Amino acid sequence: MSSNRVALIIAGVLLLLVGGVVLRGTSVPAIAPPVPLPTAEAPSSKPAPRAPAVASAPPRAEPDREVDGVQIAVLQEGEGPVASDGDRVLLHFTTWLMDGKRVSSTQQKGRPVGVKLGDGALLPGLESTVRGMKAGERRKAVIPPEKAFGAQGRGPIPPNSSVIVEVVLLEIG
Repeated sequence: MSSNRVALIIAGVLLLLVGGVVLRGTSVPAIAPPVPLPTAEAPSSKPAPRAPAVASAPPRAEPDREVDGVQIAVLQEGEGPVASDGDRVLLHFTTWLMDGKRVSSTQQKGRPVGVKLGDGALLPGLESTVRGMKAGERRKAVIPPEKAFGAQGRGPIPPNSSVIVEVVLLEIG
């Protein structure tokens, strides 16, 4: 195992330990539970995917499309095939309230989320955002309440609230 990989593993463990101390006793919602990607394949020689640093405020970008009621802006183009229902995807996302208050971040936790797209593990608005993305692509989405947490809300997200999500598709596979 390379020294860079060992250093990354140690840094990840430290982040989890420090994050656990900082977050202990707080209620930070998870939008989707982490689902491990299949590991039957031989390890790849390509470097692990990296996401940009966690932003303190949502990106300022005007939407360039609307999909299923979700306003989407492409912040960075990706490469390769597009994600579609049935694909296993690995992604990072950060969620803010409309006033700019950050409420959750997989990047801050140091744990990307792996899910099968279209199986309902993600918010409907987040699935609409990820569908059609390419690996390495970064998008901002404004998700209306009916595609987010609805009339019940969740944790720090009040009922009937739209949310802003920045999502980075790390890999499809």
